[in-house]
Amino acid sequence: MNEGGEVVGGAAEGVYVWRNGEPSFILPGTGVAINSFADIAGTFGGDAFLWRSGTRFDLAGPGLRSFAVDLNDAGWVVGFDELGGGVLRGFLWRSGERIDLGPAGEGFLRLNERGQVALRGEHALVWEDGILRDLGTLGGRSSDPTAINDRGWVVGTSETASGDFHAFLWREGTMIDLGTLGGRFSGAKDVNERGQVVGLSEDASGRPRAFLWANGVMVQLPVDLGPAFSLYEALLVNDRGVIAGRAAGGDGLSASLLFRPERCPQVDVDAGTPGNAGVAPDAGLACDEERNDNGPNRLD
Repeated sequence: MNEGGEVVGGAAEGVYVWRNGEPSFILPGTGVAINSFADIAGTFGGDAFLWRSGTRFDLAGPGLRSFAVDLNDAGWVVGFDELGGGVLRGFLWRSGERIDLGPAGEGFLRLNERGQVALRGEHALVWEDGILRDLGTLGGRSSDPTAINDRGWVVGTSETASGDFHAFLWREGTMIDLGTLGGRFSGAKDVNERGQVVGLSEDASGRPRAFLWANGVMVQLPVDLGPAFSLYEALLVNDRGVIAGRAAGGDGLSASLLFRPERCPQVDVDAGTPGNAGVAPDAGLACDEERNDNGPNRLD
């Protein structure tokens, strides 16, 4: 999702961009990221591509196949090459230059506007100008990143000393435990430039719930979707506070949603004790005016 609220996704026919409540077909393939200029990174026919102003640029590498994963507003793209035998190597494509980032654990990479890349090893890592930095853990054995903002702040999930897994925010050399909504698990999915973090957490009964974390407080997003759906995951948040999420219903139904702050009462994240989970004020159906109930949708 870009700052204009455009979301790139896929269907059997190819790449779609969702704008102002309407999906538009763009080109064949799979789209994975869109920037502020509506450039799209994706994969078609086993090769990574960058789509810009109606032209597709082939980013194929030395491997059997290549996959784009993310891009920034400069048009730089990160992705990975499949070299055979289960070996994946990350790459950064910038202005026609292809840079090898080394092993790409599970093919996960995220790119910010400064050219920093978050990637997955035994621990969460950040690549910058040829140097890898290990971000550590919350006391456990492993940590996985999911997003990096333009300040170099990283969010993801880490094992704790107790063996539970909690969402984390890494900033200025420190990994912060964001806690949970009462359960044993939470995972952060995205962070904006304001330091707002969204993701998924178990509540006290073990049910998955979408959360927003800000100013030291994690709150549940209790948008009323009616009896058919239950909001369980917040996936993306831009700098205007627009949140993309997923809800699930019976019979395998799913809904993709955008929450626009100008249409919803503001979530009160300043009240309460830092580190304690809370419940946001009921935002009501007004927050859910732009939902798609047509089955599974790819937002990330």
